[in-house]
Formats: sequence, C-alpha cells, structure tokens
Amino acid sequence: MLPLRTRFYDDVIATHVRDGPVRQVVLVAAGLDARAFRLSWPGDTTVFEIDQPELLADKDAALAQVRAQPACDRRVVGADLTGDWIGDLVSAGYTQQHPCLWIAEGLLSYLPGAAVAELLRTTARHSASGSRLATDFIGETFLSSPAMAAQRAAVAEINAPWLYGCDQPEQLFTSCGWLPERVLQPGEPGADFRPLPFPTVPRDVEAPGLPRLFFTIAVKP
Repeated sequence: MLPLRTRFYDDVIATHVRDGPVRQVVLVAAGLDARAFRLSWPGDTTVFEIDQPELLADKDAALAQVRAQPACDRRVVGADLTGDWIGDLVSAGYTQQHPCLWIAEGLLSYLPGAAVAELLRTTARHSASGSRLATDFIGETFLSSPAMAAQRAAVAEINAPWLYGCDQPEQLFTSCGWLPERVLQPGEPGADFRPLPFPTVPRDVEAPGLPRLFFTIAVKP
C-alpha cells in the first residue's frame, strides 16, 4: 500500500504543479517527507512543510548532514495543527489569493472525527478557487473488522492508533467545502502502477466487513 500511496501523491503533484498552474504546495503534517528534494519542481514553486517544531528541527539537522538541497523554495512551518497553524502558514508566505495544492498523506486516520472535519473546513476556507486537496484514509471497517485486529494492535502499540474511518468520502468532502474530484481504491486506475496480491472490490459491490482504503482528490469550487 505504501508504494501505491507514495506514487499517487507524486502523480498528483506532477499533474497540478509540474504540468499545471499551481505554484504553492502545503504538506500538512509533513514528517520526513522528502518531496521538496527528490521531485522536479517548476522554478517558482513554494513548498510549505507543516509539522511539530521539534520534528522539523531534527529533520533539518539530518538533511544538513548530507548537504541536501531542495529543488524548490522550501519553507518550514513549525506549528501545532490543533492551534492557529494557518496564521503561521500565512506568516511563512502562503497566500490565499493563489491556488494551492494541499497534501495530507497518512494523516486523517490518526485524528478524531471532529479534527478531520475541522482540518478539511480550515483548508477549504483558506483556499482560492481551483485549489486542490489530496488525502487518504481508511474505511470504517478498519476500526472494527476482526481481520484488522492484529494491525489495530500494532499501531496502538506504537501509540498511533487508528481513530477515524470513512466509507463515504464524497459526502465528507462536500460537507466540508470541497468538491470531490476523484475517489480511488488501491488497484483502480490512477492507483495501480504495481500489481496487488488481491483483487480490488469495486465500491458498488456490497462486501460487508471488507476493509477499504481511499485516495481522494478534491477541488475548491
């Protein structure tokens, strides 16, 4: 799943930034994301990385050790997503008047439902028309299916339990100010660059208890 997810976001960036008009990208909870260094960017692109200040400081120290140089205008924003992080982002140079590509990779499933909705609404409120949000999350069955019990225990053991799942991405995004553009499952066109060891069950096929994963792209109308 992780290689598929990584490629999905790389392709989104290629479509809307490298081959498109967007010139500001926000990596929400960027963690150790290295896209500012490993991807090819148009020369006037600004990439904002938001995460906890301590994590970003450690990341920058590691990057400095290997003399890594970003391929874009990379701006680090140390902020807590439960606080006024939009203010910190604006202070770093983000402008709401220009379209943005928001990327929240591997994040939403670890937030409470109310925090997920607030994050989606906040990004929508501070996005120009034509901006896009790309994200991923698990279906509700991940939180209850006996088939996922071992995985739930594993993520809980490292203090990163799954807290949120959604089986209706279109309703979620529409209710939070975004217009769903594409909702994909791993293995479907757009998220299928490598074969999977199991078939992808279409969403219109009823499969009670089946754990599903979603990759979603939404646009600000």
